[in-house]
Amino acid sequence: MANRRSALIAVALLGLAVSGCGGGSPSASKSKTAGTIGAGSSLPPSTAPASSVPSTAAPTMLPAATQGSAGEVPWSIVGSGWLLAQWSASNPDASASGTATSTSTLFLIDPEGGRYDLGLAPSATQLSDWSGDGHRALLVSSDSSSATVLDLQTDSTNSISIGAQQPFADLDFTRPTGQAFIVPGMSQESGTTPIQRFSLAGSLQQSYPTTFPEAGSSDGSYVESPDGADLALDTRNGLELVSNGGQPVAFLPFPPGQSTCSVVRWWNADEMLDSCPSQLWLVPASGSSPTPLTSAASPGAYLDAWSLPEGTYVEEGACGTTWLDNLNADGSTNRLAVPNTPTGGSVAGLGAFGNQLAITLTPGCDTGSAAPTSNSLSWYDPATDVVTPLLGSRVNGGWVDQAVLFGS
Repeated sequence: MANRRSALIAVALLGLAVSGCGGGSPSASKSKTAGTIGAGSSLPPSTAPASSVPSTAAPTMLPAATQGSAGEVPWSIVGSGWLLAQWSASNPDASASGTATSTSTLFLIDPEGGRYDLGLAPSATQLSDWSGDGHRALLVSSDSSSATVLDLQTDSTNSISIGAQQPFADLDFTRPTGQAFIVPGMSQESGTTPIQRFSLAGSLQQSYPTTFPEAGSSDGSYVESPDGADLALDTRNGLELVSNGGQPVAFLPFPPGQSTCSVVRWWNADEMLDSCPSQLWLVPASGSSPTPLTSAASPGAYLDAWSLPEGTYVEEGACGTTWLDNLNADGSTNRLAVPNTPTGGSVAGLGAFGNQLAITLTPGCDTGSAAPTSNSLSWYDPATDVVTPLLGSRVNGGWVDQAVLFGS
């Protein structure tokens, strides 16, 4: 997660002149459900003890801003709109090895804002992904030498040696349900190590190609299609679509006038979102001509975008700080002043649910007297300009290390 965001920031800033990193306009920001289903009884209602009468109540979620235990999670309704987050009581030592030096807790947060304490995260690991069936978390060690698959319901773990060499590598469960996981490749002086897929038990299932006739060499980064059929790999000359089984499918050149871009994610089932210097583009998997999402007349270091019912919103960054923009019909953008996000704060989007964005607020590199010293996970409704805190500052204090929106 963190490593991929850093790479996107670097690509987006390439070729974009940034006049300064000072403040000015405000930054735009980026548990378990209670419910009991009683056991069934073979006795007639008139003779069955009250304690054994089946409950007809459906699983329900905890009210907003309340906390429950792991045993209260209504697993049958965990899904769209839920968040999984890693939280520490204090700021991890970012100058050393981040969350690896601190004790952290995993929280599940329902769409209403109720949170469920799932217990301590495995020691010296950082949350990287959440499986599409909602039942497993994927965590990576600080040196990326091992991955831990955690069953969120049973609390059982399986630690797997993966041999990666970059700190807190960005690992992903396979789509759509998380029956395996993928380790990114890494560019080295001697070449690029391959992208690899492992089973949940730890066996190597697939090593993907690192060079292609038209696309050139891969840099080790990728995004997987929503159905899990294909991977889109960043390469020297564009995107290379590769099947789940490792076979090249199609070469997709960079959008017109672009010489370096990085794929952000699949925008829908047919198109990918590409972050290029100063612009975002939509690249069809079919090979049709790409279309710009943001205008060349409104350049920016754009990192991501989300479509909500009332409009499209873009994440932009500079000097290590990110914020949110509203995307206008002509492709230009306007910076949003998200409530309760002080100047100097860095706002990042995690994904969209209904008419809201899941966002995190952290201290940015753009220093100032109002720069926040803590961080938080929140919902943000751009139409009503309302921020609803979920975890961290203004809720239970502490520090939100990582967070994943289900399905994003």
